[in-house]
Amino acid sequence: TLFPYTTLFRSLPGTATQEKPNTGEIVAVGTGKELEGLKVGDKVVYEKYGLTEIKDKDEKFLIADVEKILAVIEE
Repeated sequence: TLFPYTTLFRSLPGTATQEKPNTGEIVAVGTGKELEGLKVGDKVVYEKYGLTEIKDKDEKFLIADVEKILAVIEE
């Protein structure tokens, strides 16, 4: 369970080391009202700093407050 106003997502390949916006895919969303527009599977642009990184087996995940999500990428 996530705290309200937080999201959990994984960084998409090829974005962390290049000089372009950091993008990720949301894998879990907290319950806060500010997160109502976000859902699992959304691709987002996020700030480079101020995120918490966790590792589960071989996969890295990022936990971010809603203010760290800059945009949702619409496909």
